Amino acid sequence: MAADRIIIIYPGTMNLREIRLTRLLRPLAVIIPLAIAGNIIYILAASEPQSLKSLGNYDIRYLILSVVLVLIPWVTHGGRVYLWNRAFGKDMRPSDALKTVAANDIGSAITPTAVGGGYVKLGFLVRYGFSPGEATLVTFLGSIEDGAFFAIAIPLAVILTRAWTNSTARAAFHNLISQWPLLLIAGAGVLAAYSILKRIKARAGRRTEPEASAKDQGFFIGIKMKLRAYRHEFLAALKFAARNGKRTFGLCVFLSGIGWSCRYGAISALVAGLGYKADPVLFFLLQWIVFTTMTLIPTPGAVGGAEMSFAIVFGKVVNPGLVPILTGAWRFITFYLIVGLGALYLAAAGRGSGKKREFLDKASVPEEVKA
Repeated sequence: MAADRIIIIYPGTMNLREIRLTRLLRPLAVIIPLAIAGNIIYILAASEPQSLKSLGNYDIRYLILSVVLVLIPWVTHGGRVYLWNRAFGKDMRPSDALKTVAANDIGSAITPTAVGGGYVKLGFLVRYGFSPGEATLVTFLGSIEDGAFFAIAIPLAVILTRAWTNSTARAAFHNLISQWPLLLIAGAGVLAAYSILKRIKARAGRRTEPEASAKDQGFFIGIKMKLRAYRHEFLAALKFAARNGKRTFGLCVFLSGIGWSCRYGAISALVAGLGYKADPVLFFLLQWIVFTTMTLIPTPGAVGGAEMSFAIVFGKVVNPGLVPILTGAWRFITFYLIVGLGALYLAAAGRGSGKKREFLDKASVPEEVKA
């Protein structure tokens, strides 16, 4: 395989395609600058002049802290990938794990949030010695680890903040619910975008037989087939973790908690820098609401919609005149900065040497999982 090429795997189907690394990075050259320019225009147009002037008094230490906090999840995610690499007996280097995470973030930036960057992560794992079945398990285990953490963290946050009586939380929920038409339109946009992409793929003649079959049977039946395929992989992942990776799974859940807490903690640092009182636990809960809502946004990386969701949920946290500034700063630090740094790191470090293997080995799920 050429040094500038990687393997992309389409989740749920095990369909593989070889593409150039530059093809993965190229969309960012358009998406990121336009998104940042849009944020700057939004800040300048929507912020009050007095609010912009007050930025001269911003405590830069909190800005630095917020940047450090959003970089930690990159390390913890890489650590999780590396731990499963050890559990599966592979010889991936720590730097390879960081490249995989960077590629995952880039994939998330060029696709809708509901799609995510898992298909890119799968391809990188295969390149670094995992079989397609093993790569699928590791990717699904990552989602399970996150889910296990949030299953504990969210109810705990609700209880600690007494969200049912907390005025800030109630205002955030009210604002979000009051915007249900926008959320409904966004959800319809996700379905429309998915349908359009399927049609484009069909016309380009790049569909595989399972995809063509799903298309012929109808859109929603196709989704059902995909979910059914994921269900078997999901159960296989649980079986593997239960039998062979309990300690690794526990460590990864712990690292997931650190990573998400730091990512969601960045907003507390930004708010504190503006001179407002920050409640890290409450802001953690509100951030989870924002990120959950972002899955309904059909644009690549939830561009535009993420800012809208954040402004709706956090609109009562600071002075209304500062909301556009806080929204732009939050989005830049928690997304554009991370994706940009990841792209630079991936471009500078390269894909790295991977093991040459038979990529079309679809029966390469570990024996323990097949049982």
